Amino acid sequence: MSETAPTDESVRPAPPVDPSMPTEEELMEEYMKSLDEEDDGKAKVVLPDHLKDQISIEMEELADDEDIVSEDKESQHDEL
Repeated sequence: MSETAPTDESVRPAPPVDPSMPTEEELMEEYMKSLDEEDDGKAKVVLPDHLKDQISIEMEELADDEDIVSEDKESQHDEL
């Protein structure tokens, strides 16, 4: 597209970025650090604090050698 091409008059420039806000890299670094500190080797779901009282998650441990696609209805797991 040419630099001299006509522009739509309704298009406005983006607002300036707040310099006091952390960058995406800083946020990811902080998040990864928190995972390392709390890592106990078990599966987990990390939620923001404001969602922790609004969601309920149940996990069932499966054996590595267990067939989860089974014809036997009694041995089937409750999969979504």
